[in-house]
Amino acid sequence: MIGVSSISITVDMYSVVLKLGSGHPIHLEVIGAVGDTEPILGRDILNQYAVLLNGPGQTVEVSE
Repeated sequence: MIGVSSISITVDMYSVVLKLGSGHPIHLEVIGAVGDTEPILGRDILNQYAVLLNGPGQTVEVSE
């Protein structure tokens, strides 16, 4: 994958099922850099939810 800085990195692709609360499961593919433990979710997925990031409170709230 090539990022915004034009540096190429090796990534792995994973098939996952994302289910939040009582919502329907979403089957999707995510990528992760080698050695990284946090996958990247794209706007196509995040746009389906209301996501509230509270930096000072170190919390994330997700709702449909």
